[in-house]
Amino acid sequence: LLFSPKYSDMTITCRGEEFKAHRAIVCPQSPFFDAALSGSFLESNEQKIDLPDDDPAIVKLLFEFFYTGTYQDGTYDEEYEEDEKMEDVHDADNSVPKDVPRDGCKALYTHLHLYILADKYDIPALRILARNRFKAEA
Repeated sequence: LLFSPKYSDMTITCRGEEFKAHRAIVCPQSPFFDAALSGSFLESNEQKIDLPDDDPAIVKLLFEFFYTGTYQDGTYDEEYEEDEKMEDVHDADNSVPKDVPRDGCKALYTHLHLYILADKYDIPALRILARNRFKAEA
């Protein structure tokens, strides 16, 4: 069912990307999505929620968690790539050490951003998983 539009009954949009999902899987795990899709909001009439402030790569991992109970480590590259570009503009006092393992940084970004989304959308199980993985990687 993950990333399959068949039998989906809700849609999440995020910066031009669209995720088809199933309320029976998503709503029991997130009071935010449950309230938005079952309350007297426009979203509940259309069964569609727009997440314009979130990164589609992280939202994809969020839905991976909803369906599997876990997520892939180190798959979030956008902010990591932005940091690579910014590294050249740091002065000597606040530059990033050259020996920082880049794969570990990607994983830390993934865990951190999933933790933030878990907190934002009230997903306790994901919050715990992301926190524990962040601690293990740090």
